[in-house]
Amino acid sequence: MSRFRQLKIGSLALAIAGGFLTNTAFADVYIPEGLSGTALHLSSELKPVSRITGLDNVHGLSVAISRGLLIAGSLSEQSRSEVEKPEAVSSDDHNAHHGKSNNDQSEEVSIISLIDIQTEKVIRKIEVPGMVHHVTTSSDDRYVLVTHPGLDAVSIIDLETNTLTATIPTGSNPNYAVYDPQTASFYVSNTDNATISQVEPKAGYVVRNFKTENGVEHLDFDIDSRRIFAAEADVGEVSVIDIDTGETTSRFTVGGGLHGIAYDQSRNSIYVSARERGAIVYISLETGESEDQLIGPEPYHMTLVGDTLLVSSADEPLIWTVDVETRHVLATIPTEDRAHQMAVTP
Repeated sequence: MSRFRQLKIGSLALAIAGGFLTNTAFADVYIPEGLSGTALHLSSELKPVSRITGLDNVHGLSVAISRGLLIAGSLSEQSRSEVEKPEAVSSDDHNAHHGKSNNDQSEEVSIISLIDIQTEKVIRKIEVPGMVHHVTTSSDDRYVLVTHPGLDAVSIIDLETNTLTATIPTGSNPNYAVYDPQTASFYVSNTDNATISQVEPKAGYVVRNFKTENGVEHLDFDIDSRRIFAAEADVGEVSVIDIDTGETTSRFTVGGGLHGIAYDQSRNSIYVSARERGAIVYISLETGESEDQLIGPEPYHMTLVGDTLLVSSADEPLIWTVDVETRHVLATIPTEDRAHQMAVTP
């Protein structure tokens, strides 16, 4: 019989056979667990379902729901010869995709893993140069952009052909990206030179760069009103940027070494992690008023699912789920390692 694991959820402790529940429905959340090489699957009720294995130092994670795929990026580099073959791929196909050609002098690569959502198995591995920080998928599920901070560049993967199509210089230390369906472009924050690059994935080039007042890290995007919300982590401020003009339209002083950021359209609000203060900061875009919620050590990545905010800790292996209306912590869910960029299926 499978062993049982106790997971504390709020004041309850659920005994779950084999460690997990058995719901496999879509509209779920997937949480990369760093050096453990796994991703935790939460159901639409935000309860643990299963754990995806076979990943490598996974940090960035995104979803292409129409293709039934999760796309995971690795923070670790490895030799091309060390790339393992997924079980679902034949040796001939693997060697054809990963064998080094005479014109290819690149030895060190990192791996993008394509994961079948239904089976939760890695079905393809795609090599990219340099370690991968964050991963973003276009809204039509055609293109994936991954950031390479060590190369000052981003790479584009075409999911139609499952190939790397371009590696594009952007700016110093590219960090995070959002996708704009109106311009069919990604917008990438370049933290160390305080710019945002508009990247056209089909053609594979930078359309324009615009300056930010300080170095920007995590982003979120309001498609309807054409606004980017940007965490200026080192200076502890949040900026609101008009995506069409590149102008900063408003700023909010938060403090506390910022990290994750999430936009709540229904409440016209943004939420941000203030790591140094151990707080979530709620900001009303209508009034400019803010409110702190002390939550625990070093709140880190965050994502909004309906009325629930999921927040990881940079200090402890856990996820908090928070009701944004009541500001109550609903659950504390342990993870195998520090949790990073969370992916939500529509």
